[in-house]
Amino acid sequence: SSSSSSGGGSTTPNDPIDFSMPLPIGSVLSNFTIGTRAYHWNGIAYPVTVEELQDRVRQQPKRAAVLKEYDVVTTGLELVYAGETVTYTVRYEELLTRRDDLFTHQLFFAPCLPVRDKLLAEVVVVQPTAEVWVGSYELVTTGDLSSGTDERLPRSHTVYASPHKVHVAMRADPQQLLHLSSRAISGKFVLKFGLRPTRPDVGHLMISSGYFVYNFAPRTLASVVKNVAFVIDCSGSMDGYRLVQAKMAFKSMIDSLSGADRFSVTGFSSNVSVMSVRGAKLLPGTEYYKMLANNFIDSLNASADTDINSALLSALALLPDSPDQADIVLFLTDGQPNVGTTDLRQIFKNVKVKQRSRKAKAHLMTVGFGPDVNSPFLEQLARQNAGFYLYVPVQYMTDRANEQITDFFTGISKPVMRDVIISFPEFLVDESSASSFSTYYQGCELQVAGKLVEGLPATQQIQASVYGRTSQGSVFFNTISDSTRYPAILDQYPIPGLQTSVVERIYVLRTLREMLAEASSGNKNASEKVLLWTRAQMLSTKYNFLTSVTELQLVNDASSEMVKSTQKARDNYKQALENLAVSDKEGTDVPPPQFEEKDTVEGADGDPHIIARLRNWTLCFDVSGADGSWLLLLNDTVRGVLVQGQLSRLRDARGSPGSFFTTVRVTLTKKNATRAPETAIFTAYDVAINLNRFMWGKAAAFKHGRTTLVMDGTSARAVLNYGPKIGVEIIRHRRRRPQPSGPGAPPTGDLQFLGVYLVEGSAPTPSSSGLLGKRLLHSATLLHSEGDKALISLGNGTWSARRKTVVDNSSMEKVQCWHIDQTLAPEDIAQPH
Repeated sequence: SSSSSSGGGSTTPNDPIDFSMPLPIGSVLSNFTIGTRAYHWNGIAYPVTVEELQDRVRQQPKRAAVLKEYDVVTTGLELVYAGETVTYTVRYEELLTRRDDLFTHQLFFAPCLPVRDKLLAEVVVVQPTAEVWVGSYELVTTGDLSSGTDERLPRSHTVYASPHKVHVAMRADPQQLLHLSSRAISGKFVLKFGLRPTRPDVGHLMISSGYFVYNFAPRTLASVVKNVAFVIDCSGSMDGYRLVQAKMAFKSMIDSLSGADRFSVTGFSSNVSVMSVRGAKLLPGTEYYKMLANNFIDSLNASADTDINSALLSALALLPDSPDQADIVLFLTDGQPNVGTTDLRQIFKNVKVKQRSRKAKAHLMTVGFGPDVNSPFLEQLARQNAGFYLYVPVQYMTDRANEQITDFFTGISKPVMRDVIISFPEFLVDESSASSFSTYYQGCELQVAGKLVEGLPATQQIQASVYGRTSQGSVFFNTISDSTRYPAILDQYPIPGLQTSVVERIYVLRTLREMLAEASSGNKNASEKVLLWTRAQMLSTKYNFLTSVTELQLVNDASSEMVKSTQKARDNYKQALENLAVSDKEGTDVPPPQFEEKDTVEGADGDPHIIARLRNWTLCFDVSGADGSWLLLLNDTVRGVLVQGQLSRLRDARGSPGSFFTTVRVTLTKKNATRAPETAIFTAYDVAINLNRFMWGKAAAFKHGRTTLVMDGTSARAVLNYGPKIGVEIIRHRRRRPQPSGPGAPPTGDLQFLGVYLVEGSAPTPSSSGLLGKRLLHSATLLHSEGDKALISLGNGTWSARRKTVVDNSSMEKVQCWHIDQTLAPEDIAQPH
């Protein structure tokens, strides 16, 4: 967009001119120029100093930053001659979000001058992979962007449409402008548009100039039943129009629920009040209970303080925790915690502990209301709990807050898919943005962008594999790119001034967003935050993006200054690396490594190797073998599955020698099949299946024939399914070992090994052999027991055993079993015939 402004009324060469351009929150400025008759200035993104970044870290706990609907770029010129024209050109880039099948684009304007005769807003939408259709558009002005009233101007409009391009132009009524001529006009043009896919795919995978972007938006999945806990702030600051608007929004949201959904309503201030009907607090979404909910909401009054912690924990406790349903908390507040637990870190921790006690994480949707809310806190709370954040700006709080909140809920009210993993071939993809998502909502879109490995042919295709769970069970989708068609279409609609492809810039924007979000999370210490910020600076300066870690500087020679800016960002990164190395060495800044609670249970060091839950009792035993030897874990010739584990002699978490599985090989073959069997190799570092390679801790999904592999991105778990009857779970365990103390002390460092488990519901055939096979376990007999001692028959021998409490590494639960006293060798338990 561009804006021109003319100064006049002065005969001196010092007539100042000011320019202001509001930009949507989340967008980045990538070009800013000022041109006059004699001068031309270019705006470049220059990195702030490492010292300033360090100051930000120190100030973060004290600052409660307030998020606005828009940022404002302002500048002024002192030496402008009377009557001279000054032209400002602004380019910003924004990742739009699809909600309810619609994208919303807002073009803000604030010329800071009366507009007497002409106000024209134009938007062009280009989408190479789908047909564009216009939903709605409006031109809204206010006398002041901070005021609370909007005026929808009478206007003339023009819409030009072709399959991949829409051009909308709106002109304000001159008579209305005459009415507003005494004021400095400001406002926005709002366009809502949708996309109609040209092919019946679940997504579009586009490659351009070595980068790719995948948009996943299936349209045929059934919505799952949802349970929604509505939580509304009723503290004293909500009195008046704020509470009125919030009540209207909550009534509209409850009215949109289906009869199969369930909901609760909670009002909170210093105390928490939950709607209850004959003792029930989670109610069906029928008309009767909706009417009762409206009455309860009407009865809420604003008073007292704000106990956010108690309200959140109460709402989470109301949800039923069903893995087959979606549990959602919609939490609205206009302030900050000032009673009860007020420490933000403690509130994060309390919510995290509550979520860990659940089988499935509840989705926490937060709404910040007005100028006093702590937006970074609410945004991070939502992000860490599989949710989204909405900020309702001050100018909407009088008459449009209801609309904003209801639209937000509509976009997340139809969950259709959970635990979504989008993966790509590791040998083709160098880097990608986040690819695991807690939920996919109907009418929305999941987007992953990435960079391909160098040296691939121009016609190289890649495949996106999507795995997730729906109300009908697990689903798998594949999408193959069309590398020859889409770049040609993109070339037809070039964006002036861009030297890189749109696909590349999408990847960079997503990467920057994730870097900055990670730095603002509570999981990084000071040196790690600064290191992430300086990495973001290198990307920002390379693409001239004005972000939170760069500042705008106006220069005459942009090319030479951008070289200096990029070099300064590299220097900052080197300095941050040196600071991190010093803090590591001194041990003053970096906290000790933290693992999941399940990895720190006492005695969870890999023994016993086998825990078999039999019909009326549980058997445990250890196996041994030479270092590097392979043990047969499962051989089911009927199902076509062979699982082997390689033993390594290592020191355990207590420093004692022991044997552990460090490599697991799974071979899958179909009976009477002519094609070669598939082999999956699991190590403590990665997983390889066919020609695909996956890293632990990175979400991925792979499907070929009857074989599916799903890697959990949040924990080191992989599930390999072969048809409906067999599933093998491989878990990479990690244990901390003690620091050495004295001569001859055992080596330190993390102990990493693998555990192999049959997935619940698996059914090996009775003839299956191996340590996990039916033939061996069916031979197990409890011959005699007395007190804590027993005699057990297993394989070719009879063994003494003792009652023992052990830890099941697959679930980290303590299990009581009969534990065979002797460590068994493979020949001791040879399969009976």
